[in-house]
Amino acid sequence: MAIDYINKASKSDSPFALILSVGTPHDPWSENNVPPKYFEMFKDVKFPPAKNYSEKLDPHGDGWSNYKKTPEQIEQWMRVYYAMTANLDDNVGRLLAAVEKAGIADNTIFVFTSDHGEMFGAQGRMKKNIFYEEAARIPFLVRWPKRIKPGTMCDAPLGTVHIMPTLLGMAGLKVPAKA
Repeated sequence: MAIDYINKASKSDSPFALILSVGTPHDPWSENNVPPKYFEMFKDVKFPPAKNYSEKLDPHGDGWSNYKKTPEQIEQWMRVYYAMTANLDDNVGRLLAAVEKAGIADNTIFVFTSDHGEMFGAQGRMKKNIFYEEAARIPFLVRWPKRIKPGTMCDAPLGTVHIMPTLLGMAGLKVPAKA
């Protein structure tokens, strides 16, 4: 549907926005929750526990995030997680290809981000909802060919309210003063 929207909206002279919220990678971490071809890519991959994996539960966790999973259970979850991520990556590629094919790539700001990472047993926790590196460090990738050079890095911490000023700053544009 997003590609259809890109194809239709790109025929107009008016600017447009498309926000696509994708649920994966997200639990439930079960093989039947991912297309088989992607699970097949990771079915035999060994995922060792995180270096800071702990059998001891995080003293700051709650019942939602603090429940024991064996390294073998976590490894199986990670296979599904990475299968979902590969599927997502392919579909982001399809969106970028649609933007290219529509002839609007040079004037399109393409942003890819996420809302959280996953603990998978690191620090003795599962899930998210804490500011440990595994849960808090997320991708924030921007493609804006006419304004941002490939490989540009920005180490500013981001939050929802910082996205537009960060984009403008990366593009070398002045961030408007507060009203």
